[in-house]
Amino acid sequence: MPLHFVSGSNDGQRAALVAALLDDAIDPVHATWGATTPSSAWDLAEDRGSLRPLEGGLRALLVGLDLPGPVIADLVAGALPEDLTAMAALAAGLRTMGERTIVVEIPARCDPGSVIALPARAARALDALIPVVARWGVLIGPTGVGTLPRPGVDVFDALRQVAAELRDLDALLCDPKTGIHHVPGVGPAAAAASAGLDVTLALMGRERTRRASDGHRGTTGARVVREGDHWRYEIELPGLHAQDVELRRHHDELVIASAGRRRTHLLPSVLRRCVVTRAGMREGVLTLDLVPDEAVWPR
Repeated sequence: MPLHFVSGSNDGQRAALVAALLDDAIDPVHATWGATTPSSAWDLAEDRGSLRPLEGGLRALLVGLDLPGPVIADLVAGALPEDLTAMAALAAGLRTMGERTIVVEIPARCDPGSVIALPARAARALDALIPVVARWGVLIGPTGVGTLPRPGVDVFDALRQVAAELRDLDALLCDPKTGIHHVPGVGPAAAAASAGLDVTLALMGRERTRRASDGHRGTTGARVVREGDHWRYEIELPGLHAQDVELRRHHDELVIASAGRRRTHLLPSVLRRCVVTRAGMREGVLTLDLVPDEAVWPR
């Protein structure tokens, strides 16, 4: 499915690029959200889809805490902000679009890097909630203790469904075939937004599309290579240098951060019982050497 994202604070150039992408496509769909959504566009903020059970379950939980109505409204809005609602609607809708070209116009008010990173971060958060909801009676509300309502089966199913849809959308965003176009405005705020988007995409192993007709130069993703008695794990971070990158391991995850942005990589199963012996950056590729942890994987 052809998929494009267009962002930037230069309203005229953004609108022109969106129009050009739509004109070049057969049976295209223009998707966006916010106050200036055209009537002909797919309004992602209004298409709540599978988020409805999550919103209902959250409201029921907050009502069980006996919170005032205005406080509940504020907490729900904070937990399910408009940008998340829009990306979740897009993730769900893509499964029904077939081969239609989707052009997603990110509102000028948004930080494009944060929007592009949102599916991965939201999916990870929902994944963490799934076992909590599954064991609600043990972890949160044992029989005879408290009055917090147990989320229904619809909430549990929605958590799994939305998380899976967001993971699929994140995979598309990481795919170099997906166009990510940016038309910055002028001034320091616009420059910061452009730089933030570039860092976000670098952590995803790709770059933004420079022109509507451009493809991505090179490959993307991570590679695992066996070299003698150790493993080599390579992650592409195009445009970044060693001094730009902070690296941390958390259990089976690798957290890579740069300039206040971060992305979490789940280590391949073969590497989860290994320890990192060396890490280095060269020509935009992060390389880690790992050896089996003898404490859990005797040689």
